[in-house]
Amino acid sequence: TILRQEALKLRDSGEAIGMINLICYGIPSVAEARYERDVALTVYEANKDSVVLIKSQVAASGFSAGGMSTGSGFILTDDGYVVTNYHVVEEARSITITCSNGFSYSATMVGGDEANDIAVIFFIALSS
Repeated sequence: TILRQEALKLRDSGEAIGMINLICYGIPSVAEARYERDVALTVYEANKDSVVLIKSQVAASGFSAGGMSTGSGFILTDDGYVVTNYHVVEEARSITITCSNGFSYSATMVGGDEANDIAVIFFIALSS
């Protein structure tokens, strides 16, 4: 995907080091800040359409009243795999994603790791 390609380019070129330095060591110089902003904008522009809204319907059980859980995720692959937080889709009775183009699709949970709060869901976007 575009996000993975951008991340690999940054890694291979050494440009990601500046971002790591910013996170780990504090405030950058003005030149570094501009550079980091430009990198962030490039990554954002290349991937903004990959961000999705996720709504999960959770059934009532035990002490849980059930209800709706919402969150975000991003499309990981062109064939419909999406990464999100585990707590957003945990025990979901149904999952709906809404893409940046406004179209909504049903999704299913593929797997997840509760301890790391990460999950993968899958949807099929029907061609029009």
